[in-house]
Amino acid sequence: MEYKELFAKFFPYKSYRSGQLKAIRFLFEAFKNGRIALLSSPCGTGKSISVLTAYMAVRSLGLSKRLLVLTRTRNQLEIYCREARRISQFSSEKFTVVPLTSRKHMCPKTSLDDIKNIPYGDFLKYCKSLRSRSLNEKCAFYESTFSGKRPS
Repeated sequence: MEYKELFAKFFPYKSYRSGQLKAIRFLFEAFKNGRIALLSSPCGTGKSISVLTAYMAVRSLGLSKRLLVLTRTRNQLEIYCREARRISQFSSEKFTVVPLTSRKHMCPKTSLDDIKNIPYGDFLKYCKSLRSRSLNEKCAFYESTFSGKRPS
């Protein structure tokens, strides 16, 4: 099977952007050979989908099991999640994506209270005080998460 045909199984768009196919091929070779690759390209050139397409192609050949993507911002993480969802809807290949983000952004209480805009360090202190009930107040979300066991 030719590379372009293999990539087409996972690339959910009608056409490649300028330089994108070359980037996918470069990343594919790096993933396939277990190497480290650095890819630098301006915003909006399709780096995220290129990484995911190359990874999925290598994975489909049984040459890779796991991809770990680290991003600096939550927006960058959301781009990877959105592109992975597109691949999932486009391709027949099954895979799991587990996005990890800060406790503050996963906490449902931040959407209900005025704590959304407090600094992260203050949020962690507030969260800890609710979990330990040191403010004579408890967190209903935390309490309903665990039954009978303390979290590790």
